[in-house]
Amino acid sequence: MVDFASWDPNGITSFRVPQASGFMGNTEASMPLLERTAMVYDWVGDELSTDEKEKVLSSLKDRGNQMLERYKEVDFISEPWDNHTVRSLAFTGLAALATLGNLSDAEKWLDYVLKCYITSFPTWGGDDGGWSQGLAYSSAYNLWQTNFVEALNLCSNINLYNKPFFKNNGYFGVYCQPPYAVRGAFGDGGEDSHSPKDKLLSQRYAVALNDSILMWQAENINPNKNKPNKPLLSKAHLWQGYYMEDVVSILTPTNKNLKSANPGILPQSRFFREIGWAAMHSDLGNANNDVWMLFKSSPFGSFSHSHADQNSFQINAFGEALLIDSGYYPWYGGPHHFLWTRQTKAHNAILIDGRGQHVQSKEAIGTIERYEYNKELTILTGESAIGYNLDWDEKVIELWKENLEEPLPTIENKAQEIRRTVVFRHDKDNPWIIIQDYMRAEKPATFDYMLHALEKMKIDGENQQLTIEKGNAIMDVYIMASDKLKITQTDKFNVDPDESDAGAPNQWHVSASNLGKQIEMHFLTLMIPRRKGEKRQKVKKLKYENVYGFKLKGQKILGWSGKGEKGSFSKEELDTNLVIKGIGKKNKTVLY
Repeated sequence: MVDFASWDPNGITSFRVPQASGFMGNTEASMPLLERTAMVYDWVGDELSTDEKEKVLSSLKDRGNQMLERYKEVDFISEPWDNHTVRSLAFTGLAALATLGNLSDAEKWLDYVLKCYITSFPTWGGDDGGWSQGLAYSSAYNLWQTNFVEALNLCSNINLYNKPFFKNNGYFGVYCQPPYAVRGAFGDGGEDSHSPKDKLLSQRYAVALNDSILMWQAENINPNKNKPNKPLLSKAHLWQGYYMEDVVSILTPTNKNLKSANPGILPQSRFFREIGWAAMHSDLGNANNDVWMLFKSSPFGSFSHSHADQNSFQINAFGEALLIDSGYYPWYGGPHHFLWTRQTKAHNAILIDGRGQHVQSKEAIGTIERYEYNKELTILTGESAIGYNLDWDEKVIELWKENLEEPLPTIENKAQEIRRTVVFRHDKDNPWIIIQDYMRAEKPATFDYMLHALEKMKIDGENQQLTIEKGNAIMDVYIMASDKLKITQTDKFNVDPDESDAGAPNQWHVSASNLGKQIEMHFLTLMIPRRKGEKRQKVKKLKYENVYGFKLKGQKILGWSGKGEKGSFSKEELDTNLVIKGIGKKNKTVLY
């Protein structure tokens, strides 16, 4: 610590030193220096000589004031979008607590940090506990934040765990990345499985909130169970470099009297409204039987660590990932990251004439217009047209010209409506998923329906069917559309992953596209997961003049396929008594 304190706080490790990229501040050096110096000073400050103490306090003063200057410069309370400054809230708060009474400036740091926690925090979510950047960043950032929350509890009567966000953030993991998840949902780092930070944060929340379900989450996360998808970047020593696993684990409270409880007692679906995510399960908490789906259409857009993936989804079954977000996250802003991983084409979403949503934009938002849940079904509708009609980001254009020969898609043919409705059947023995898409453009267009998996998918082009298989899990996919489709598959990225991902698993990408350009298109997709060895269910495709659908096990599911988004159903189409409008009646589902 004393050696660190001798380093020039305004030199290369400064939070203010200009970087070659144009970014102000060597944040990945300055933030841990402030955090760890503050922690160690709190532990051993009384053992230092007068000269050593003065040197350490001088360094802390300079580094803490750099942080405060940055907060005021960006007006963080009103505009809390500077991502690393969100992280450094915890470090600045720790430095303030460690030096109160020794540094007069510490009171100013603590005052500002507390105002941020009470007002603008969490930048990336809200009271319901979601974190729009995704699970990887939620667990990382909030493990840092709770270091400060825990320290504040020890020396004051302020308990930030009473803030609704902290009360609910643990359930973001329970629903979107349960212990048996092999991947981490949407956003940067979503291809990775659990790491020690996920386990520690769940344990911390469980003890602080006396929550048995969060204790179940903590006890069942095994960071070593699923080998990392990225052989180099996910190694444990890098985790320790960022998070001090050995130190944080000691600082995380335990409660031997707190017993765990399986989350199967919870509703099988949860809507994180403020970030536009929904998680739907068939058997939450049962690793061997749970089928679960994530859906996203977010008001946070595609900037920071979020992707251009509005109205996209992921599907997992029986401990396997079946439909995934494709691509890797080698480093922020690299060619593969910006030209593939963050692009709409890398997700289970829709393209218009090969064009996706704007990357790195607060304006490229999605909206979940409808969410309804009961014990049998969850039904939701997302709208994402806005993001398709924005100009390309300058960095994306620059990288595109440097790395790709294909022309940059234009936005001449703008999207009018891109609406996706999902119905998830919460049945432990026979879950299924229906996805209805309605797309409309200004001019006739090709609409590409994208699907991504870790294994090569079996395609039956004549019958517009797919079979997706991974480990013990299989999913049968039946597609109907208002125009004939061409279904193609490739295992190629437009830009290869960074060398740091050498040896990472291959991925497969399917596109189902209308043969003739159309102003509008309808898709209706039925997905039925099953275990290897189980027989495929009998599914009958239904086709009327302006209505199509499926019949399976006495259930009839219909959707509109005529002109416009909605229309009237005839008596012939509804005469089985198996169908009514809406949600909540057993064996009766109509999608309008």
